[in-house]
Amino acid sequence: MKKMGNFKPTQGSKKINNYFSALIKSDYFNNFVDNSKKKYNIPKSGFDNAGEHLVPPKEWEADTGKNSKYDNLINEIENLCKEKKLLYFNSYTPIYNFIVYNKSIEMIEDDLCIIRDTGRGKEMLEDEEGKQIIEDFNGLDNSIYPIAIKISPYASQRDIIDFVKKYGRRIKEFQKMYKVDNIKIGRYKSKKIEIQKRNELIYSNKNKPLKKIRHILADKKIFLDDGHIAKIISLEKQKRKEV
Repeated sequence: MKKMGNFKPTQGSKKINNYFSALIKSDYFNNFVDNSKKKYNIPKSGFDNAGEHLVPPKEWEADTGKNSKYDNLINEIENLCKEKKLLYFNSYTPIYNFIVYNKSIEMIEDDLCIIRDTGRGKEMLEDEEGKQIIEDFNGLDNSIYPIAIKISPYASQRDIIDFVKKYGRRIKEFQKMYKVDNIKIGRYKSKKIEIQKRNELIYSNKNKPLKKIRHILADKKIFLDDGHIAKIISLEKQKRKEV
């Protein structure tokens, strides 16, 4: 079974495992197992040299490469996982070991959401018209949003929230890899519209004497002393330098 670093059970992983448990008890799955054993001459009790990972039994050592028993069985298990909407690389090892070695199937490390580091790669979108534009846009998209949380169509809002809470530390680790110190997104607080307009008015008149600015504000029923006006101009200048 593929091990995910720091795997944490979530509501989504419980749903997946409940579904997986029901699947392996189903007639559909047991027929698949029986047919596979017959097709590939696997004993009912399974072969006896099971390993921790995917390994062909010693009885298949002479049968290697494309279209070998091992290769074909793996492909059929992959198709089963795709059909039943299971993430293939988290599910095929326990299924294979169950069929070939009669190893019991335990919990799979799968979830309805996954985190992906997309900033280092480039997903290719194929479109006959405007393909290059789509690729360029996608590359830009990944550079600005390099961490993806992929969501199963079967995930509820609660599943998604639970996943983000459980994997919050891991998400932050990915974010640290891409954060740039001089980018200040999230460091600016929103001001009331009235305050924003007032500050913009003051800044647009920053080259005038403070007394003149005070009169301009008073005409609009805004009353500030010179020290307050000077402080606003200073803060607005600083903000424009920092971005």
